[in-house]
Amino acid sequence: MSDQHELPDMATALDPEAAVDYAEALADATERGKWPLRLLDLTDLAEALLARQAGRGKSPREQAESIVMEIANYLGGRPVYLPRGVALQRALRDRRIWRDAGRIEPDDLATREGVCVQQVYKIIGEMRSLERKRRQPGLF
Repeated sequence: MSDQHELPDMATALDPEAAVDYAEALADATERGKWPLRLLDLTDLAEALLARQAGRGKSPREQAESIVMEIANYLGGRPVYLPRGVALQRALRDRRIWRDAGRIEPDDLATREGVCVQQVYKIIGEMRSLERKRRQPGLF
């Protein structure tokens, strides 16, 4: 069995609630379809908090603690999958392109982010779809 998804020792962990919690956490952690939306939410959350705190002279530690508190309040103890490395870098790049689309020409976005213009249009389309999904959840 893989170390990554090893079940708790059944001899010591027979609590049915713990088993259900573990199964839900495992399902959420492996459900990779949600992380792009959560990443959008988290970046919006941090950006809004920093905008509210702008000009208040808070130290970097106070700002960091505020961001952690805001994220903890938002997530409410749910297990969340966040990518690392290249996947995270690409997702944040896509977020920057989406944020600046309409204000900066696609050619300039492509040059700034190191991608081709066709990739910029593809990213804008994907981000538009994610944004729609975030604002208008499916009916079923």
